[in-house]
Amino acid sequence: MTDLHAGARAETRARLADHIKQTAAAALVDPGKEPALRMMILGHLLDPGAKVVEAAITRWERGERFPTLDRERIADYITRALERSVLGMSASPLDLAEIAENRSPFAWSDRFAAACVQSGITEVRRARGREIGTDLHAIAETVPMAPLSTLDWTDRTLSAEDLFLQRERRGVVAGLTEIVETWDERGLTAAERNVERAQAARTLIGVPAAAVCDDAHKRWLAAFLKTPGAPEALRMSLVAHRDLASGEPQWEQLSVDDRLLDLWMDYTAEEAITLLAAPADAVLYIAGEAAAFPARPRESKRVAVRRLLKNLTVYKGWPTLVMRLEKACAAEFFDSHCEGDTRAGFDFETERAEAALDWPAAAEAALTFPGRPFGPSVRTVQDVAEWMLRAYRLSAQPIAVKEAA
Repeated sequence: MTDLHAGARAETRARLADHIKQTAAAALVDPGKEPALRMMILGHLLDPGAKVVEAAITRWERGERFPTLDRERIADYITRALERSVLGMSASPLDLAEIAENRSPFAWSDRFAAACVQSGITEVRRARGREIGTDLHAIAETVPMAPLSTLDWTDRTLSAEDLFLQRERRGVVAGLTEIVETWDERGLTAAERNVERAQAARTLIGVPAAAVCDDAHKRWLAAFLKTPGAPEALRMSLVAHRDLASGEPQWEQLSVDDRLLDLWMDYTAEEAITLLAAPADAVLYIAGEAAAFPARPRESKRVAVRRLLKNLTVYKGWPTLVMRLEKACAAEFFDSHCEGDTRAGFDFETERAEAALDWPAAAEAALTFPGRPFGPSVRTVQDVAEWMLRAYRLSAQPIAVKEAA
């Protein structure tokens, strides 16, 4: 079986290597298209069948796998490092001339990825040390939502362990009070502020995040939370989950919507009881966190992505499809409010929802467009989504473009 997998990977790499070399050569001929062509090369190198990142981590593990979360964080670090180098945003960018003329692109990417593993491990360790702080971006008004009665105990009645925990909680509260002052500076939207409230509430109460099955579930939940009966229905669903997890379901709970019950699938009965003991706003904030989408990118970022897309091909009709695709993608994967928009009372959800309906068709049209602008590695609607989201993520950072000789 291992030989079969190795053979499939070798075949995939051989096919993609030819495309990469051709793309690198095209970028050298037409420097104006270099940013878009570098994006295409990145897509080839990160093709799941090539297993560049996975192979680098596996070689390092030598049979002893990292914990799943650590593995994902290391893979994310390597991927980001590859993005910066291939797109020309690092101090040592990928040399297109070298790739086009003689160097194996996957020999380069394998060595590069392997060299990044140790740095990825270091980042994971640092992240663990920051988790208390980074998990708690919130404001002081959140703090009373948690059962903080322990803060009123006198030190004389506490064990050494309880005293340590009490001091830790006091430190957390102090940290939250300081973080509130960064809200305006960071230009957080109302939705982003609610997410930070929820993260703080969960940490102080000691419960996990609510779970959503997919983006459709998340969108449904976002709409549901705007209905008048949402707070009470959420609480009833949490009560129903508590009873189910305790092995004592009630007949009258059969009418609870499964989509609400699914929110609490990661909760134990004890955690449900803990959350029910907190003020009611805590349940609403935590559900809101699960329903939150990233803020819609600023117009400058969206323009940068459109320009990148337009440079992928010169076929007639592509610029029109680019405008349609980018509009639908922004609507499908982002919130209706824009980055830095702190206004309340402005609801663009209807406009967003209408534009999002076109996403599947627009993505399919891009996949079947003459010349396959995204390249052979982009084969599905999900692949198009990943390409677009990577472009949004990188659009705020300048990509070096060589001047034509």
